[in-house]
Amino acid sequence: MEAVGKHAIQLHGALGTTYDLPLTWMFVGGLLLALADGPTEVHQTTVAKQVLRGYKPADGPWPSEYIPPARRGRQRNCLKRKPKSRVQNGPG
Repeated sequence: MEAVGKHAIQLHGALGTTYDLPLTWMFVGGLLLALADGPTEVHQTTVAKQVLRGYKPADGPWPSEYIPPARRGRQRNCLKRKPKSRVQNGPG
């Protein structure tokens, strides 16, 4: 309700900030309801846990859904290869 009131005030410009329209009361009412309802972060965490409950973590170091197939093969090769040493031998 707070977000709806805020957007309505922005749409109406200066008139939206006056008490001639009920928008200011809607915005303040939304703020008060948010305080009475509890922290928003708690609700977001609860919803995130419920949404992610049906998923399992990806196998390997990176999720394969976000790696294009052409890069996936190169990435596997990089993981198998040993990194080259960057330390150079001294003179002579």
